[in-house]
Amino acid sequence: MTNKISFLCIQIIVLLTPLAFYTGTKDNFLIKDLVFSFYGLILALLLILKMFEKRQQLKSNIFKNTKNTWLGFPLVLYLLAIILSIINAVHSQLVYEFLLFWVILTSIYFTVRRFPEKYSMAVLNVLIIVTFIANIYGLLQYLGFDIINWLSNFSGRPFSTFGNPNFFSGYLLLVFPLIFTKMISTRKPLVHIFWMIFCFLIVFNIWLARTRGAWIAFLISIACLIIWQMIYTRIKFAASRRMFRGTFWFSLLFSAMVIISISKYDSIKSFVGEIINTETKDSSVNERIFKWKTGWEMIKDHPVLGIGAGNLKVNFANYQAKVKRDIQIQSTSESNLHNEFLQRFAETGIFGLAAFLFIFFSFFYYSVELLYQKIKSDESRFNMLLGLFTGVFSVFIYALTNFPFSIVPVVSAMFVFFGIMESYVPRVSLVGESKEKYLQHISKSHLNPIIHVILLIIFVILLYKIVIPQFASDVYRKKGDNALFANDFQGAITDYEKAIKMDYYHSERTAYDLGEAYRKLNLIDKAIESYNISIALRNYGEVYNNIGNCYYLKKDRRNALKYWNIAADLGLPDNKLQEQLLKNLKILNSMK
Repeated sequence: MTNKISFLCIQIIVLLTPLAFYTGTKDNFLIKDLVFSFYGLILALLLILKMFEKRQQLKSNIFKNTKNTWLGFPLVLYLLAIILSIINAVHSQLVYEFLLFWVILTSIYFTVRRFPEKYSMAVLNVLIIVTFIANIYGLLQYLGFDIINWLSNFSGRPFSTFGNPNFFSGYLLLVFPLIFTKMISTRKPLVHIFWMIFCFLIVFNIWLARTRGAWIAFLISIACLIIWQMIYTRIKFAASRRMFRGTFWFSLLFSAMVIISISKYDSIKSFVGEIINTETKDSSVNERIFKWKTGWEMIKDHPVLGIGAGNLKVNFANYQAKVKRDIQIQSTSESNLHNEFLQRFAETGIFGLAAFLFIFFSFFYYSVELLYQKIKSDESRFNMLLGLFTGVFSVFIYALTNFPFSIVPVVSAMFVFFGIMESYVPRVSLVGESKEKYLQHISKSHLNPIIHVILLIIFVILLYKIVIPQFASDVYRKKGDNALFANDFQGAITDYEKAIKMDYYHSERTAYDLGEAYRKLNLIDKAIESYNISIALRNYGEVYNNIGNCYYLKKDRRNALKYWNIAADLGLPDNKLQEQLLKNLKILNSMK
């Protein structure tokens, strides 16, 4: 029974995390996190239940389950690194939330790795259907056929149901090799043509999304597919030239590269060159380099345990002030460095980075071993495994310039891939007397009902304390924004205060908006109080500037000078505001 429930939860996660959205919240895509957390918690608790059902101690079960797995040991190490990072964390709650996120991912992996082949194929079929729907919507979105009133259209770049073109690109990078290997394994002409069109649709959306890091990762994934196909045909048929026979796959790859390279070669070349040479006028590259330098400042201060998992946003403003910049930044606070490995280093230290890399290097090592084992088996099965391997590899490369492992639809599907890949490892099955003894042992096992009650209580507490509040409070944020837009300041204040009370640790922007509402009602002290909540959660030069303005209105020049100086040190995203701030400081200093 638990296996069927686990299977259903995985299918729901694979189906809804890419496609679900809800416009009743401020973040239209927060519903993805809700689905992931709700069904992921069920998976985690079902795994614990299975451990108890075997009537063994929890600790020995964890050891036993991780010892004979590909990723169990490195995942446990990374979870430990997250826990240890709490030592330097400003807000421990953010560490707990990040830990829960990775516990759920670990549960997905441990669940899927035990799936029989029919379950694995059913999950992949759901994923393929989801990808097709998302691609069709992305194309329609680009063509202007989109009735949803999204907060941003990203200058015409399609983002489908993912909320951002970069997130959409990361998902397509992960799934494309699987779709591609489906095509080259198919011999029926009409079906082959369908998969070919599907591949072109994905390539076209990657091109339309205009994410250069994704283009580079895509080209590398193509190279990976070519190399493995050459190895496959050479070993199985003793002739590499057979890779060109009976299929259009090579022409597809060539066409894909041509599509991307048309008028874009200079852009990709420029992107790579600009990473090496930091003197560039490209704003997106400059911003990434600036963030990477800021992350390095954090690493220098906390190299061993990091600043705390999930705590980057709290620390960013203080550290970015140490980095020389000659660009106009969008914000003085960020929650992502646009490099997953640098972010893991900054948040969880060298121990966390080593464990994080250990996860992926273990996967790549064992996957290569498995591919060599399967190379003389059924072609479609080998190609399917190759598609899973290459998808993970391409997103791994993409993580050098983005943060796909922080995006729920991408990372949850990736951990499904981890589990499915390992599920094809040959296992020793119980037979004869040993099997009979095992079944007798299981039949004699009776789980104490108290265990069920305890696990249910844990589920409800986590749901009530972490999962539901983030979603429910975002509904109030949306209502508050609508009230503020309609100049209903009192209504906005009521909704914003409810949102902060329900979900304090993600209310930095809400507290700022609350301060704005109070300021417009000339309730200056209340405005200052709200702004201070904002900077306690996520330092902002902009908010310090507003606090200084409030104190200036109160004719408290000492505090106005104090907060304006902090704002000047952190910098303001708008250069004109920064110039005005410096003028205000000059005037105030001259009045001493």
